[in-house]
Amino acid sequence: MAANCDLQLHAVSLVCFFTLSSASLTLRPLSSVYLPYSLGGEGGEGPRYGLDTGAVEKLGYDEERRVVYAAGGAGILNVVDISVPSEPKVLHQQQLPGGVLDVDVCGDYVAIALEGTPLPPGRTDVYPVYQGNGETMVPLHGFKVGSTRPDSLKFTHDCRTLVVLDEGWPGEDHTGVFQDPRGAAIILEFNYTNLGSVHIVLRRADFRRFDEMASLYQSRGVRWLLGGSTATVAPDDHHVTTFNFSQTLEPEYVTFNQDDSKAYISLQDNNAIAVLDMRTATIEDLYPLGSKDWNLSSIDTSDQDGGINLRNWPIYGLRMPDAIKHFTHNGRGYIATANEGVTTSITVNGTVYSDTLRGQDIARVINLLLFSFISDGLLSDDVSSSLRDALMDPAQLGCVTFSITDGLDPGDPRKVRELHAFGGRGVSVFDAEDLRLVWDSGDDFERIGARVHPDVFNSLFKSESMIDETPEDSFDDASCSKGPEPQALTVGRMGDQTVIFVGNEKTSDIFLYSLRDAEAVVPRFESVYRGGRTDLVWAEAYRLREVGDITPEDLIFVPSDRSPNDRPLLLVGGTVSGTVSVYEVVDSGQTSTACRATATPVAFLWSFVLMFYTFSRRFGPRQIL
Repeated sequence: MAANCDLQLHAVSLVCFFTLSSASLTLRPLSSVYLPYSLGGEGGEGPRYGLDTGAVEKLGYDEERRVVYAAGGAGILNVVDISVPSEPKVLHQQQLPGGVLDVDVCGDYVAIALEGTPLPPGRTDVYPVYQGNGETMVPLHGFKVGSTRPDSLKFTHDCRTLVVLDEGWPGEDHTGVFQDPRGAAIILEFNYTNLGSVHIVLRRADFRRFDEMASLYQSRGVRWLLGGSTATVAPDDHHVTTFNFSQTLEPEYVTFNQDDSKAYISLQDNNAIAVLDMRTATIEDLYPLGSKDWNLSSIDTSDQDGGINLRNWPIYGLRMPDAIKHFTHNGRGYIATANEGVTTSITVNGTVYSDTLRGQDIARVINLLLFSFISDGLLSDDVSSSLRDALMDPAQLGCVTFSITDGLDPGDPRKVRELHAFGGRGVSVFDAEDLRLVWDSGDDFERIGARVHPDVFNSLFKSESMIDETPEDSFDDASCSKGPEPQALTVGRMGDQTVIFVGNEKTSDIFLYSLRDAEAVVPRFESVYRGGRTDLVWAEAYRLREVGDITPEDLIFVPSDRSPNDRPLLLVGGTVSGTVSVYEVVDSGQTSTACRATATPVAFLWSFVLMFYTFSRRFGPRQIL
């Protein structure tokens, strides 16, 4: 018993001195609640549960009532009480008239974005918050938003204005005619906080004015899929469409600056951010987000190379963020981006238009996008022979998905000169004033993931067909595509520091970074967390409620002054797992005084080693560990 106590003291000393040198922030799991994809039928069937069934996609938090609203593609709205964070209780569930794309809560109201199926207008409904009486929630207002996907919505801080993004997804209507609606930002102004008793002003900001400047923005790096092409869009061959620039600008995610005067909109497919002037309801400008040089950061590009193999390549990554968040640091605004990446495939009258090809196919196939066969392949003469060889080898770059619309040769725009893969496999920070890149996480996500969770490195849940496999069985499977796929992101304040949380879609882990006041904008890696058993098959882990937060789609930070237990919390919505989880964000650096008393010679030695490691990581050359 004494030996065990001594071991515990050594461990405490080691942890404390590590936190003294690097103030480690970690996640401590408090609870998870599993939610259904079906509420049952008239025959007395109860709720149905399962993996990857659309139970959860987005969350909203009511800080006054300590309640979480959770919903997903299955269209069930769940109201979960977290007043005791370790013991969540489902208060209410009801079926909504469509799949849910986003949820936001502000004051006494809940806004929900619903998807249209297959192509009717999507809609946004505004409800009063759940009253706790067991009655069905009835919307106060409902708005059609133009196309199938109102993909993101957000209240301003005063709850008087709601911005809804109409992504403008293309598809066939009920007559079989292809439609490519224009994306837009819809501004709903309520003017008073009593949303149920006011006339609502609706303003729409689209991208039409940028059509006449399409070539200019394309040259700057704003992607224009199918730029200027025409296609027959109906079986009778009489309907033809031209893919205008404004039609291919697809809003994905919205965040506001500190005073709500501007909204920043992620255009994921276009690898850009649009800035919306809230006063005039106009899109001010479009800012390309550039590409990431994988010659400067390492990357694993194959699932056929025998395991974890991080190395540098003369290729690039299109950041293409999903979630973005505005935050301030030392009085200046910044935008953090979760650089997921996305590929595009559109079917028009039976013809598939795509912007991708595998590396091993680039040198020998028809250019599917431009309809021109190039006998000597799609590669420019400037591409080196060593890179060509790597593209033909599935153990190197052969299985990577590359863009065939980016990095084209100016002398022969039918050919690719610089190879661009999809996604940045990390998080970036941009200056909000001019969207200039300030910082990027480099190869942190893969390099640290390889060290901390090597058995599930770049693993993923593909589909229900994997239900009898373990997470470890898909080891390295995501390396060919977009790696970890950072998707969810939130930013919060804890004491004198800003904390950035990033959730990875494929690897289902969460990375924490911190940025202290008065420091330069160089976020410090703090920790990474992955819940769930990786040695059990998916079905068994789910049955035992030990599957973790698989595919974290949404993150909400709850600061201590708005938390039910007066401690900072992180709420996580797992899409594949169908879960809402609550974590405490622990700052172990706050326990420094108590730790000093337990220090031993072994702990001092380890603290020196850890401080040296921390110093070398922050100021020394980057290297693969």
